[in-house]
Amino acid sequence: MNDKNLLSPEERAIAEWLAAAAEQVDAAPSFKAELETQLMNALKPKSNFFRTLVPALGWAVGLIALTLIANWLIRSIALQPPQPAAGGTPLPSQEAPLPDETLPAPAGEAYDWHGTTLYLQADLPASPAEASVYLYQPEQRATLESVRALAAQFGMDGQIYQTPPELGGSDTTDFLVVDSNQRLHVRSDQYFQFYTDYPRWNATIHGATPTPDAEAQIDQFLKAHGFDFPHRIWPSEMYGDFIALPLTPDGLPVCYEYFKCAGLRFTLDEKGILAVDGALPKYEKIGLYGVISAEEALQKILNPALMSDPTAATGMMEGFHSPIPPIPTWQRPRPTDQTITIFGWLSSVPSLEGGAPLVTLDGYTVTGNTAGVPASMDSAFVEAIGQIHDQNGVQTFELESWKSRDGYEDGLLGTIERQGEQVVLNTLEGETLLLPDVPSDLPLPLENAFVIGVRQGEAFEWKSIDLRQTLGGGGGGGGLGFYKLNLTGTPAPFPTPEPTSQPTSGEGTAYIVQAGDTCRSIAYAFDVSVEDMIALNNLPADCSTLTIGQTLVIPGAVSSEPQKVEGLRGLLSITIYKKPDGGQRVEYGLVTNADPYPYLLLEGANLEALQAYQNRPMDVWGTANYDPNRAPILKVERYEIPFPDLQFQILRGRQKMVTLEGQSATLFTATDGQTYVQFAPGGGVDGSTVGNEGDEVLLEALVIPGETFGGYPALRVFSASMAVNPKNGQPMEMPITADQIYAYDEAALGASVPPTAIERVELVYYMPDPRYLTGELSPDQRYLQPAWLFIGHYSDGSEFFILVQALKQEFLLPEVAPYTPPG
Repeated sequence: MNDKNLLSPEERAIAEWLAAAAEQVDAAPSFKAELETQLMNALKPKSNFFRTLVPALGWAVGLIALTLIANWLIRSIALQPPQPAAGGTPLPSQEAPLPDETLPAPAGEAYDWHGTTLYLQADLPASPAEASVYLYQPEQRATLESVRALAAQFGMDGQIYQTPPELGGSDTTDFLVVDSNQRLHVRSDQYFQFYTDYPRWNATIHGATPTPDAEAQIDQFLKAHGFDFPHRIWPSEMYGDFIALPLTPDGLPVCYEYFKCAGLRFTLDEKGILAVDGALPKYEKIGLYGVISAEEALQKILNPALMSDPTAATGMMEGFHSPIPPIPTWQRPRPTDQTITIFGWLSSVPSLEGGAPLVTLDGYTVTGNTAGVPASMDSAFVEAIGQIHDQNGVQTFELESWKSRDGYEDGLLGTIERQGEQVVLNTLEGETLLLPDVPSDLPLPLENAFVIGVRQGEAFEWKSIDLRQTLGGGGGGGGLGFYKLNLTGTPAPFPTPEPTSQPTSGEGTAYIVQAGDTCRSIAYAFDVSVEDMIALNNLPADCSTLTIGQTLVIPGAVSSEPQKVEGLRGLLSITIYKKPDGGQRVEYGLVTNADPYPYLLLEGANLEALQAYQNRPMDVWGTANYDPNRAPILKVERYEIPFPDLQFQILRGRQKMVTLEGQSATLFTATDGQTYVQFAPGGGVDGSTVGNEGDEVLLEALVIPGETFGGYPALRVFSASMAVNPKNGQPMEMPITADQIYAYDEAALGASVPPTAIERVELVYYMPDPRYLTGELSPDQRYLQPAWLFIGHYSDGSEFFILVQALKQEFLLPEVAPYTPPG
């Protein structure tokens, strides 16, 4: 399973921009870092599909795999200049606002942290001299007997059904227990999901505001249902809920990468506990080993070498995210005991106890005329006629008849307003549709409303309205992972971490390869082209012969003299900056994915006409002035739009990972049978996928005439999602947003910002998250090892999470262990 299926389309687009404009090109390191920082931390475009995918799935924001340098510059976002990035995303100005008198003054010790000030507002715990290492015990698949026992633990006495496995495939079975409104999904002895009120949970897009006594409710729930293990309760900003963390025998929690920890994750709303997601790993102790102190771990985070040497981040992992608030949502009121028509998703799963299958329609349990529904059926979009009944709070749909319906639901964005006696939706495309049965508590007019439903003549038979388009969120993650463990008792030698360079005979600079180096990290550090470095040193394309101690010749850098540009093609990126005085300024950029200018700021006359071609190809002529500290500027003499009629498309199809011309690539076969090779938005082969290979997916894409690779036409992918929501079986909706100009309100800079600060430091046990690791795990993936956890907030309010490997170097090997990538 590829963790990118947890990314929002906006995050996916940003990640691909990063891959295209920072990793696959040869720009100055300072500009690459600034580029990535801007992409990850700017305000959202005016139409942001990030809030379409993730909330609909009920998932927290997935985390993006950033190029390493960006991760260590993220914390300085309030100090970066407002340069447009590849993708046009802006950043606040360099002058930090004056502190507000109402903000608490920083109380901790201050450190210089890569361009900003970091305050330590937590005590550094006294380090134990030793900590344990444990070995993870693989999960045991659930059985009917174990599922019945767990259901009894939750007080459930319902039917047990077979459900599609969480990990996909056909060789395993997951179980579903249904008892009134309660549902229990069980995968194994380590993973389950329990829903106290499934219909209520199913109507929640992302979290809710829990009651003030949430922790007391959780404690009471644990005691009532036999979860008597020692634990601590952590509030989780990332997921908008709480986690009951089981403690190891020495009293420490178990954590994974990027804000994920083992335990029972509780989702609550104003009525109480909605759902419990269980991840309870099992493990055995191997032994005790020496650990570094919390102070030593802090110094690793503060290490100035991180700015110039990406390998210095080995042994650390970092994630950050901005707040993700609950999303205001209105469900269509449905009358009970009256015949109605519902356009929705009908599915069924077979019973494992000889009973009738479980048939559902948009979350309702279906009764009545189900004879024509197969015992096992994936979600089918239907027009169903019947009645909703409510008996003691349990709602069912008594089916009278149904028929398959061509097409799918629509997700429309626009403004809802009253026109006389009617309520209408005015879509962004200029369409006006009647909305029946609008609830009285819907505030009108309502802008940026996202409405899901089906067109029926002049009406839109809607089922939900929400404001996912207006709320923020986003995040990133990175690091090179931890070193492999060496528990033999014989320390392994680590190379001296001091790069040696010296002039050579006119060709470039000599460099001695260090532990953790890659061709890309070396080229990045010296601001040279990976391809040029490989060619100069006669290395294979995959750098498979690179060894520690090897001497490489680093080619020369890009000239800083003005350069003529003739017919350079790239992707247009436009950002509008709204000024505090009500005016605005527009910045134009070109993403080329080409040496020596992967990104150019454009200046010149008559650029306003370009605003109709956002994220489309253009050719430019002019003079480029190189500045190593910011994006080069092109004085445009003339430009052309080679494909003025080119439009973005939403394509449905399936993906397959392959190797083309020595590179990992993803092939996408659309429903019309045409196969494309995926490119990132800025160009270059894209090897990412959504979900499991073979799942149906949606791509927001651009097919540029003449672009091919490996014998296939190329498809530039700007966002992606599953075609069907795995949470509820409903189809995903993906509006086209890549053609919209990015907007940024500079007035927001007038707001005060809190300090960047570390607020909690503690020792935990870490292992790669095993939940979606398939096949037999390697020994390095099974170790639970001590790590120092640092949690705090950047000055923009984003929460950060840093893990530092705690075992002393004598228990490590100079090799990087496999780990779960960001996501």
